[in-house]
Amino acid sequence: YQRRVRGQASLLMVLDRRRLPAGMEVAPPSASPAMERAQTVTVDARIRMELNGETPAMMAHARERKQRDSDTSMDEQWTIDPSLASRDWFVLVISAIWMPLKVIPLVPMLVMVLLSVFPAWVYGRCQRAATDRLVRTWKFWVVCCTSQVLFTPCLVAVFVNLLLDYLVYYVVGICFTACTWRWKQCYTSHRALDPYRNGPSLLLNGADIFTCVVGQSHRHGFFGTAWNVTLMCLIMPWVKYWWNANPWVYDLEERYVQQISTSMADLAQLHSNHGANKHAVEHGICDTTRRIISRSKQFGFLRKSEDLWNFAPHYPYPPDDRRWAVGMQAGGSASAALKYTLLVHTTHAISDAGGSTEQFVLSNSVHSPVYRVMLWYSNPFHFLTGWVEASISNGGISQPNKWLGGEHPMWLVTARSPFLSARDSYTGSGMIDEFFDNWLPIFVHECRRLTHMDYEMLHNGCSVEQAYKIAGEVADREYQEVITRVRAQMGGVRAMVRWSARTASPCRTPESADMGTAMTECPLRCIRLSSPELRPHPDLTLQAETERANPIMKTYLGVHHRIIDFDTEREAEEINQALVRVRSGGGLDDAGLQYVRKGHYDGPKFENLLPREAHDQGMRTRLQQRANKK
Repeated sequence: YQRRVRGQASLLMVLDRRRLPAGMEVAPPSASPAMERAQTVTVDARIRMELNGETPAMMAHARERKQRDSDTSMDEQWTIDPSLASRDWFVLVISAIWMPLKVIPLVPMLVMVLLSVFPAWVYGRCQRAATDRLVRTWKFWVVCCTSQVLFTPCLVAVFVNLLLDYLVYYVVGICFTACTWRWKQCYTSHRALDPYRNGPSLLLNGADIFTCVVGQSHRHGFFGTAWNVTLMCLIMPWVKYWWNANPWVYDLEERYVQQISTSMADLAQLHSNHGANKHAVEHGICDTTRRIISRSKQFGFLRKSEDLWNFAPHYPYPPDDRRWAVGMQAGGSASAALKYTLLVHTTHAISDAGGSTEQFVLSNSVHSPVYRVMLWYSNPFHFLTGWVEASISNGGISQPNKWLGGEHPMWLVTARSPFLSARDSYTGSGMIDEFFDNWLPIFVHECRRLTHMDYEMLHNGCSVEQAYKIAGEVADREYQEVITRVRAQMGGVRAMVRWSARTASPCRTPESADMGTAMTECPLRCIRLSSPELRPHPDLTLQAETERANPIMKTYLGVHHRIIDFDTEREAEEINQALVRVRSGGGLDDAGLQYVRKGHYDGPKFENLLPREAHDQGMRTRLQQRANKK
């Protein structure tokens, strides 16, 4: 085990650290190749900040916070102040008066957004699956400019809506501060927001937003994406500035919350080559994550699954002149009318634009960084403000059993009121903490299915249909959920239960016992979930939710999924034919499939249909050609 931690043995030896003998000390692992890339300094600070979309205030605050946070593998202790509930009621009463007026421009804005999204959807239909990155050729710019021209009337409506929100926000907020005479607290709250001001402009990066719309329109459909964007333009500025980041009403401060999934070491093991491949984590986990989140057009089977998620982030690869790009998150159930998109600024750890790979990592429990997601205060189209990272974790001090799990630390500016901090609220840091506890297991399930599909197709000779079925069974067997109520008793540490081994729980509490009794009697604070119906398969849960959709949404989802099914059948036939050619000695060119463009890692996807050694040799050749050109 110690040899594995030092990187000298295969990841086949990755086991749950709880199996170690008591008192056994383990040497800390060396930096991963991805972390070494992030720590490599090749340009000065000014150029790096320009490439990464950073500001001096933001970086100064991050470095100060990193020195202060010694253990980022668990949540910060955070107490809710019940006395602030009266302020919550004030915020909600003003919202109940103001927000119904936003229904008036809803239909006209939806029509205008539909017109502007249609060119993006058509452009995406013309792309071949799987297209990792939309190359910004003249065709791209023609369609992008057409879409932006069609969006211009809606853009005017967005500015009017934003100005009216600002008017009500400042008038009512300043009156509240004057009446309660909390000028000092208001000043302190404004200072808490200072590190997140003056972020990169959204208006000047319309091509990034167009790229996001292309990707999301094929994940959630033409109409679904237009509806989500419309609600974002109308609702999100008010939800952000009046609810979540309101220094005139709330005493704002920064809160740290952390979510770490269970281990995905088995995905790295599939690419470890018996320990010889030091990039196994990058190949097996990080690259799979990018295939789900950053790929512009995915294969149909993945799009159909992702469309039913209640959260689907899409962070397209950045252009060649910078390491960051605007990303788009889709939130809300596919069957519900209240769903929306959110815009973020994402820095990609894999990018080497400008000759730089340096990226400051704020979390102290990162094995391999993947994304930095900035929620700028100057961005009105995301309801939170703060610094977020998405990385592969080493488990840190408090959760060593989560080795190579996916971590999602968030430093969010919020208040201690029940509305903004409670986990059962409609918004705020507490709600988002609870939300990712529920969503991360679904995401890990999909990562595991994709990686095992690679293995079954490339090593066991399976077709697409066979590999999808076998990989799905493996993902189901390893599926694990978060017991969030147990987490509250453990001071922020996530407790996980293996979905396939519920009856093997060491907890001897009878099935009829309540959760409190179970936690008292079980030393591991696990819950005996012996009935499979208690936690059904995630796909089944999402399919059942689709059945509860209203008639309009159900009709739309039916049409959208029929389109995806048609694409899936066509793509499966092409992939199976390419597999036959590769197994008979044919080359990748015959397959006619896509690569990630320059500046990004070409990972071992089954779409590449190349053996690992040939792929590595091709990567070295391309790197050498790029170096010679420079």
